[in-house]
Amino acid sequence: MTQSSFRFAMPKAVRITGRSSSITNSFVNGIVPIIKPTDAEIDEALTVLEMMDAVVCAYCGDTATEWDHLRPLVENQRPTGYIHEIHNLVPACGKCNQSKGNKQWKEWMFGDAPLSPKTKGVADIDARAAIIERYEEWTHPTRVDFAAVVGEELWAEHWANHRALLKQMREAESVVEQIRDLIAARVEHAVEPVLTGEPDGGFTGLVTAVEDATTPVSASDASVHWDDTHSLGEFGFTGFKSVGELRENMLQTPDVRGVYAVLRTSPEEPRFLATGSAGFFKGKDPNANVSVLQANWVSDAVVVYIGKAGDPGSSATLRSRLRQYLRFGAGENIGHWGGRYIWQLADSTDLVFCWKPLPDGRPSEVESELIASFRSRYGVRPFANLRK
Repeated sequence: MTQSSFRFAMPKAVRITGRSSSITNSFVNGIVPIIKPTDAEIDEALTVLEMMDAVVCAYCGDTATEWDHLRPLVENQRPTGYIHEIHNLVPACGKCNQSKGNKQWKEWMFGDAPLSPKTKGVADIDARAAIIERYEEWTHPTRVDFAAVVGEELWAEHWANHRALLKQMREAESVVEQIRDLIAARVEHAVEPVLTGEPDGGFTGLVTAVEDATTPVSASDASVHWDDTHSLGEFGFTGFKSVGELRENMLQTPDVRGVYAVLRTSPEEPRFLATGSAGFFKGKDPNANVSVLQANWVSDAVVVYIGKAGDPGSSATLRSRLRQYLRFGAGENIGHWGGRYIWQLADSTDLVFCWKPLPDGRPSEVESELIASFRSRYGVRPFANLRK
């Protein structure tokens, strides 16, 4: 008999309301307009940024891979008023974009955040900041009072729709629970065969009630709902801290062995970077081709990686393992090859870590069973779990 505490666990019911945060994000991001620049505007912007010969990161001077918003579009689940337009965008490398997040650009550039220009020791940081300041003066980014533009009535209607949709989800959840309970009662107390569907839409008695409830169930058959963070919490995972929160205070992670999961909760499609933020341990390039990342992506799953920390006889703990993982993701020359794909996600700093302490268990067994559970649901391992 396995010594793992994961010997058996029932799957959790899917909750319609488990997607409430995704609905809210869509209501915020969906109303931010996108203004495509003309070729002349792009040329003028690059001239002001002194990049007509080569487009580089405005913050550090490395090769630019994207354009970053100088000012954030969203704060506290409401739009800031800034929009997608070239006047609020500058060329950036993936590492600077990830490190900056929603911070004010100048405060971040001269701050101590991992991979900030100051932290990386960018020699011409003052000159680069001066160019960005001139860029801001060239033409100020548009900031719109959305409510004033559309009018109080339409603005109120938008957020009323938001509240109504969340209310409808809660009401639907109540109906779902009633249906589920009725079906469960029918199956649990069935003496005659329970009806199940035929290909032609008819019914025939094919499923009978379970006679022996003590029949062993493989741990890999018991699954978390991998598209629902609430279900992970019910399953015993705790923490749910962002990359930024953990980097500020690693003491909030348990100093015992266990398993952990990395989550991406954004409703947006993932954007992959050709060069992520992970370090080159012993000179080895941690980056995969973007086509490989796209092929590995598992749609509809919030879990992107499952890992373990320690086993009997090992000194590794959740705290030490996650510290190592985050330092590797911040570009340090530290070995944490497993799970490296997450650092090529453009929003990797927004990823969330949760964990399940197993002070007396065997994390390697639980990790294997969790991955098997995920695989039984999606047919593949999580996005960044590469070992076959």
